[in-house]
Amino acid sequence: MPSTSPKPSVVRSFMLWLFDVPHGEPYVMTTVDIRWDRALAWMEARNTEAAAGGQGAGRITTQHVFTSAVGRVFREFPVINARIFGNEIRTLPTVDIVMPVNLLGDNSTVKSRELSMVSLRDVDRMNPREVAANLRPQVAQEREGKTGNTFVRTMLKFGTQSPRALRFALDHVATIAHDPHGAALLAKSLPMSTLITNVGAALTETPGLRFRAVAFSPPSKLIHVGSVFGLGPLERAALVEKTAAGDEKIVIGTVLPVAFIFDHRLVDGVMGGRILARLNELLQDPDQTWGAC
Repeated sequence: MPSTSPKPSVVRSFMLWLFDVPHGEPYVMTTVDIRWDRALAWMEARNTEAAAGGQGAGRITTQHVFTSAVGRVFREFPVINARIFGNEIRTLPTVDIVMPVNLLGDNSTVKSRELSMVSLRDVDRMNPREVAANLRPQVAQEREGKTGNTFVRTMLKFGTQSPRALRFALDHVATIAHDPHGAALLAKSLPMSTLITNVGAALTETPGLRFRAVAFSPPSKLIHVGSVFGLGPLERAALVEKTAAGDEKIVIGTVLPVAFIFDHRLVDGVMGGRILARLNELLQDPDQTWGAC
């Protein structure tokens, strides 16, 4: 007989409930490597300018740049900026991006909670520096145990009582969520156009290990998630380039591995490809996309 396990954390209890669903979720995953040399040079230039000017906004990172670009793409492609309520597809009025927050790091005072999340509103209106300025205080707040989301705070109260209490509360919310009107009300407390998770962050300094892809079927038991972006760590890779004469040469460049998971009920493969192509276009010319923000 297996030994008795300790009481699971609130996050583990939530995950046990969330993924207790039948198979057959309609999600498609594609993985790409996005050339990051120009974006990296642009980031370094902006960070150097900020340091020289005494700006205290902090450094712009890969996640800030990527998040801003996704915001713009979702504004241009409203078909992906949508969620399913009941059996009805509804386009969202704003572009809001959710990101998980790791609470296991040394700078967290609530390690027992393991994981939290933050939500950025109106991301399509933000450049990377504005993303950084809005994201950092939210992340710091979560790591201090001061959850900003009302729904998460409520579920934490039930979770600290017992896994059974949390499951009871979640079952009740899920009943509401399966009604189109109830789902629309719930969406206001959990605004989400897409989710961006930096799954490869823990592997950045891991010799001998190379991140390739992530497979994830977003659960729709509580709220519908239309898409997810999973980011790997920046990598140096051999790439083929064409010269001005039309010949090919091999160069070493920096790439960002990206997994794009989307609900096939919202878009098909062709549209998914166009979304990725536009995202890449924005990232290959950051000066044109954002200027010297």
